Amino acid sequence: MSEGLTPPRVRIEEPGRILREHITRRVAEDNALDPFTFRMAELLANRLGDKGVIPSGFVLAAKILVTDCVRGINGYTHEPMPGDLVGLQPFNYGMFELMSADLARDAFGDAFGDGVDEFNAKVNASKPPQQQA
Repeated sequence: MSEGLTPPRVRIEEPGRILREHITRRVAEDNALDPFTFRMAELLANRLGDKGVIPSGFVLAAKILVTDCVRGINGYTHEPMPGDLVGLQPFNYGMFELMSADLARDAFGDAFGDGVDEFNAKVNASKPPQQQA
């Protein structure tokens, strides 16, 4: 591949099933996920469903999930989000967004994880600078 070109898109089929199996295995093997991360990943797996997903879609699904939890309303169904995931400190949601990249790499492989990291870098680079208080 020529320098400067982005890698080909990596598409994962049945991402919901794969992610659900991954998080269940991690908890069963060594209880590696805290309850909040497990619940958020479970909801993310449900949202991803069994249609294909590319890295940018995964990142956006995770960000939309966090937004819905902050608001307390599912933006798709307009139903309340689960009470145990609503009203938490921003730190919790930020940590899930960071951990979702690791979950993607662990569940879907390095090529997909690289795509998630690349898309996250583009999103973060496009954010306006924070104003100083």
